[in-house]
Amino acid sequence: MNAEEFRKHGKEMVDFVADFWENIRERQPLPDVKPGYISAVVPKDPPAHPEDWQTIFGDLEDVVMKGNTYWHHPHFFAYFPTACSYPAIMADILSGGIAGIGFSWKSGPAMTELEMATLDWLVDVLGLPDHFKNSHPGPGTGIIQNTASDATMVAIMAARARAVEACDHGSLGSDTTTKNVIFQALKNESNSLFSWMASTELGKTVKGILTKVRQNTSIDGYKYRYSKSMTFRLKRRTAA
Repeated sequence: MNAEEFRKHGKEMVDFVADFWENIRERQPLPDVKPGYISAVVPKDPPAHPEDWQTIFGDLEDVVMKGNTYWHHPHFFAYFPTACSYPAIMADILSGGIAGIGFSWKSGPAMTELEMATLDWLVDVLGLPDHFKNSHPGPGTGIIQNTASDATMVAIMAARARAVEACDHGSLGSDTTTKNVIFQALKNESNSLFSWMASTELGKTVKGILTKVRQNTSIDGYKYRYSKSMTFRLKRRTAA
């Protein structure tokens, strides 16, 4: 695909997306497909030769659209609404076209500083103190995470760091660095956070705790009970 073909087919894709949004009510919120459906509409072997764009474009409806869950459908009430709008789609086109990698200021000055500036706006919108801003001379800064799980993991690490710091200053005793307990609801939209956490240094002890919780055994003078109400309840063992 050259530049002229990109201009032509890019306009076709923009029309396709605009038509999708204008007619989303006519689609089903959940697709009527079964696991493995893709094998019936996609060849088993990769193509020996490149396919032209019109052939690929013609496959979108059967391969992608008929097997997609539409989170923005007015009748879809699961999980949470994903962030999407026409301006956001335009931004995705620019982001994909530039193909920048912003892992440091030098690798992407514009994206780095735009992120910092917009997160300063968020501080004002939420009514947080100025020391949360990137522009503030204090230690507070903000960064956009890829997913809710990433953001939760960062929050857990920050909470642990604060607890360890307090422990070092003697205000929380001496066991803060070795006895960290994390509570997470079960049977939620994803247990990926818990799995990820348990594979890190932070969560090494959690695997053993989880096993003992399910066995309803005791740990260090505490009784952990696995609750069907999707929480871990921690009860102090009593003489009774």
